[in-house]
Amino acid sequence: MRILSVELTNFGTFYETHQFGLADRGLLLVMGDNQDEPRMESNGAGKSTVFDALDWCLFGENPRGDHADAMVNEESRAVRGSKCSVTTRLESDSGEAVEITRSRSKSKYDLEVAVNGEARATLDSKETQKVVEQILGLDREVFHAAVLFGQTDLVHYAEATDAKRMEILTRLLQLDEIDRYLERVKERRKVITDRRAVLEVNLATVGGQLQANRPEDLDVQIEQWEANRVAEIGRVRQRIEAKAAEHAAASAASLPIDPLRSARMVLDQRLAGQGAHPGIFPEVERLQKFVAEITAERAVAARGIHDAQARLRKIQAQGEGVCSQCGQAVTGEHLQNEALKARGDLQTAEEAQRDAQGRLDQAEALSQAAIAQGQEVARVWQAGRESIMAEIAQVDAQIRSATEQATRVRSVERELAGLQGDLDRQDGAANPWQAKKDHVARERYDLERRQGQIRYEMEAFDVDARHLDFWVVGLGPKGLKSYILDSRLQELSDAANEWMQVLTGGTIWVQFEATKETRGKKVVNAPDVRVSRWNPDGTITERPYRSWSGGEKQRISFAIDFGLSRLVARRAAQRYDLMILDEAFRHLDRAGKEAVMEMLQTLSREKSSLIVVEHDSEFQGQFEHRVLVTKRNRRSTIREVVDETGEASKGVPSDLPADPPGKRPRRQPVRRSAD
Repeated sequence: MRILSVELTNFGTFYETHQFGLADRGLLLVMGDNQDEPRMESNGAGKSTVFDALDWCLFGENPRGDHADAMVNEESRAVRGSKCSVTTRLESDSGEAVEITRSRSKSKYDLEVAVNGEARATLDSKETQKVVEQILGLDREVFHAAVLFGQTDLVHYAEATDAKRMEILTRLLQLDEIDRYLERVKERRKVITDRRAVLEVNLATVGGQLQANRPEDLDVQIEQWEANRVAEIGRVRQRIEAKAAEHAAASAASLPIDPLRSARMVLDQRLAGQGAHPGIFPEVERLQKFVAEITAERAVAARGIHDAQARLRKIQAQGEGVCSQCGQAVTGEHLQNEALKARGDLQTAEEAQRDAQGRLDQAEALSQAAIAQGQEVARVWQAGRESIMAEIAQVDAQIRSATEQATRVRSVERELAGLQGDLDRQDGAANPWQAKKDHVARERYDLERRQGQIRYEMEAFDVDARHLDFWVVGLGPKGLKSYILDSRLQELSDAANEWMQVLTGGTIWVQFEATKETRGKKVVNAPDVRVSRWNPDGTITERPYRSWSGGEKQRISFAIDFGLSRLVARRAAQRYDLMILDEAFRHLDRAGKEAVMEMLQTLSREKSSLIVVEHDSEFQGQFEHRVLVTKRNRRSTIREVVDETGEASKGVPSDLPADPPGKRPRRQPVRRSAD
């Protein structure tokens, strides 16, 4: 995997867009010039910012550990619509073009990934970060061991305490999982301890309940209740005898109600047989109707007489001549005929009136006789009805009396039945104290069973505790971790001695040990480093690390730290042709600087780009390719320092030894990036 370039936009002290090529740069020195603060020299110019941007773009973490907006250029914040972004372009071993862009604005945080122009980002930034690390073939820890190596990445293993050394080895050898398992085992062991303590409390509680719940303590209550029951049965029997006597007396005094009801039915039949009130006889009604008819006939005859008399008077008053009504001629003969006819009609009407009057008198006499007869019949009917009603009232009184007696008898019978029920219940009643005793016995059984269950659980917890105690030891410092560490000690030694060969010419080597000898000659489990030297006389000298000279200790420390870092870098799924050393060589004396340059020469043969960020001016003469980061007016820019003669730039000391023959870095063309 080749990292081709990194492009910064409004990141840190870089305002607007700047691009820095990272591929085929050879051995390149990045210098700084802080013109805003001359006393700071190169510090604060923005040398490390370029590589902080690369770190942030790939992994999203602020390398300085500051807040999320700390990397945003302050000047760009005042520009509306501006954003901070970093784009890293890479090329895979198979030739795929990879572009990763991470950006941040006031309202949005975004991560974009494209492979050959095809987007690979997801909706979730965390998932997209996983895609990035999958493409890169490493995580941030491995990246800092394989590609970007800063001053904070030096672990200073040789100078560390025993505890710090174990912490370093645990992280580098990925033994953290063992510690996590150990913590889980300890947590489980604590849970068991706490649970067993709860069970012990529960066991004591159950024991106390067993002492308090004894069935035999209820025997006195059982006997007392039984005595009370027998006494109550005696009282109920006495009440039953009294009620039985009362029932016998009431039954003897009561009349039989059925004969009375039969007599009442006979009276009802007699009353029904008497029929309804006779009212007006039908003969009277017929005669009254006949009287009405005759009266009507007499009225008709009277009207006929009246009409005939009126006609006769009119005829008698009419003379011969013309009729005043119809206009016809009226003769004397005609008047005589009409008068004769009117007298005939008058006679007929008078005869009809006399006949009707005679018949009316006869009918009225018959009607009066019929009415008198009907009144006599009604009187007789009423007298018979009153006699029957009197008998009914007497029988009803007897029935009510008999009913009351029967009701009293039934009431006494119900009371007797209730008393008998009380007696039966008392006879069949279960002793509640006996039920309580049975309940206590069942509770005691449950408590004893619970007691056994608790003891069983405690035994099971004891078994688990012994098992977990085994793993506490097995996963502890003297267990599996120590075993794995012992098996990797030679690998650690070989990795460090590769760099010892470069830095010391093979005259000094180290050996990692899992134990060391104390001043009291006691061997203890603690990581140690044994340092040995091959002397010119053929002898070997072994001394503690701290007894070597300053320059020798620096070479040994660098070799160990770079060796350990190389082990971490082996975890990368991709091989990178780039290494960046960001101010990793501070506080070195001349011998240390010589050792560093030898190491850089060796590294430059392995990497097409070996970029060193350094502010120490003594290093500048040892690099043919240089880049200057200048900060002016709060803005940083990147500029290539070109030396056509191949000599050190003016004003740059070059008193360090020249590169040894055959160990010159590769000279690769440098692509210029925009300021």
